[in-house]
Amino acid sequence: MYAHPSLRASSLVLALLVSCAKAGVPDPLPTPSGAPLASSPSSPAETARAPEARGESPFPLLQGARYVFEGEFRGETSTIELELRATEVNGEKAFYFAELGSETDMTAPVFGLGAFVARKDGLYTADVLQAGDIPGLSRGSFARMMAVPAVVGEKLQISIPPRSFVPGKDESYHVDALETVTVPAGTYAGCVRLTIETVIDGERESGQVWLAPGVGPVKLVRATGRVDQLKKFTPGH
Repeated sequence: MYAHPSLRASSLVLALLVSCAKAGVPDPLPTPSGAPLASSPSSPAETARAPEARGESPFPLLQGARYVFEGEFRGETSTIELELRATEVNGEKAFYFAELGSETDMTAPVFGLGAFVARKDGLYTADVLQAGDIPGLSRGSFARMMAVPAVVGEKLQISIPPRSFVPGKDESYHVDALETVTVPAGTYAGCVRLTIETVIDGERESGQVWLAPGVGPVKLVRATGRVDQLKKFTPGH
């Protein structure tokens, strides 16, 4: 019996799919780290890769990574561009944020205490105000702020020795949840929502940061009420 060409084509496609399934042909390769996946060709937002199931750090410390944030505070908006830079500290690479276009080499802490190192058991941070002071830090100057992979419900506290310009400071980090977050740069799944609580000389304040797998900070709500959202991300190396 004669079969219509369209029916024969459909039969061939079905046979090919069954053959591939039996042969264990793998799915297409995933999108590279940090690159959101388009939810649809016409969709204005993009959907990021799945979270830590793929083993991606919520804050990959990669030199040269750039973050453009769009901030809103009291009805006014502004843009800030940050670059993740690195320096050596006792055989480890320590990273910090530098504000591009600024006269100083280091911006006020985006989150954490200013400097970061990645170790096998998590993300560590150290209290520092100037990039030039980072190489002089000891290994013990860095305290763990978050386990990697993140553990929902975990709370870690860092007590900082008193200084002449800081009467006494304690900072705690609480992993609240894994969430999907939409910002101008796209929609990112599996973000670690981290609440940061700071106590300085008895005065308490708190903020939050959302860390996206393979990217890092994509949204920040500061203690002042300022909200920063990722507008553009350029991976480092």
